[in-house]
Amino acid sequence: MRIRYMEFISNGKIHDMEIPTFASLLTGMAVSLVIYIIARSFYNVYLHPLSAFPGPKFAAAGPLYEFYYDVIRDGTYVTTIA
Repeated sequence: MRIRYMEFISNGKIHDMEIPTFASLLTGMAVSLVIYIIARSFYNVYLHPLSAFPGPKFAAAGPLYEFYYDVIRDGTYVTTIA
């Protein structure tokens, strides 16, 4: 259900505007978060100054690699990278 109200005035005329629903705001936020994560991963892997150093690209993309070794593999991240 969309709630409408009339307040937008352009060239002396009143136009209808729709109030965004909670679901549409939540969807917009989720899409924005996914786009941010993809853009940040792309930057880290291809454009970051440290991207020229060798290593797994998945580890360079974001913090999930460290999370996996610290949480799932019982804190073996430090010994893995050493």
